Amino acid sequence: MNKIVLKNVSKSYQNIVAVNHVNLSIKANEFVVLTGPSGCGKTTLLRLIAGLEELDEGEILIDNQSAARLKPHQRNLSMVFQDSTLYPHLTVFNNIALSLKLERLNKILIEQRVRKIAALLGLNDLLKRKPNALSGGQRQRVAIACALIKKPSIILFDEPVSSLDIPARKEILKIIEHIKKEIKVTYLYVTHDVSEAKTLADRVIYMENGKII
Repeated sequence: MNKIVLKNVSKSYQNIVAVNHVNLSIKANEFVVLTGPSGCGKTTLLRLIAGLEELDEGEILIDNQSAARLKPHQRNLSMVFQDSTLYPHLTVFNNIALSLKLERLNKILIEQRVRKIAALLGLNDLLKRKPNALSGGQRQRVAIACALIKKPSIILFDEPVSSLDIPARKEILKIIEHIKKEIKVTYLYVTHDVSEAKTLADRVIYMENGKII
């Protein structure tokens, strides 16, 4: 079953064509990496799938359902950005647990799920800290935990290691490889680094000038 289908998807900003009639099918549980030079349209494509940008033309299907009228929170997906988006006044535990608390889940269930995800990402010793007491790599691990905790069927990564130093980058890539094996969902990952793409991907999609090459 195809998890994501793009049909003639296009997006422009004034006179600049960011995405140009893209057609793409991504299977359930596939790890697909979009790569290409800066400005090729890969991040715009990701944001269109997430519902953070509106289509100019074409159609996006998620689980065979048109996403046209679905708001971002209705698409059963999570997104990890280049820079971690954590609440500085909350502890690591409460950042990870926030979406579950908003759903008013049982406290015991929240505790169990947070600790399970924290163990997967090596965060159990950091749960009482706040983001300003963490390294860049640790903050990004927390951001990944926040994405996983909701049990989405799709996880989108927008250059999640590009702002990290080399040791932290290697650490996060190893963690993502581990997550790929442990958590069977559909992954769409954006990077400009071709070697990074080859390390992670089941399939690499190369883009230039808004088109899939």
